[in-house]
Amino acid sequence: MHGWAVECRVYAEDPYKAFGLPSIGRLTSYKDPSNIPNVRCDSGITEGSEISLYYDPLICKVSWMINFGFIYNFFLNS
Repeated sequence: MHGWAVECRVYAEDPYKAFGLPSIGRLTSYKDPSNIPNVRCDSGITEGSEISLYYDPLICKVSWMINFGFIYNFFLNS
């Protein structure tokens, strides 16, 4: 397998508390990007889930797998 992966982590951290504590409450709107090709979304959260003060505020981890051949052809044809 040849290529790269880009990973992003989405957190529910409170910026008013120096990003040290979760922004607690109910997640009223959430749609993961699982339907996008080459994107993997690892999440245990669904719309309506409760963000608690007592757990890690990680909402999801999004990974984008980039195949070298795909990138080469993309730029070659652009």
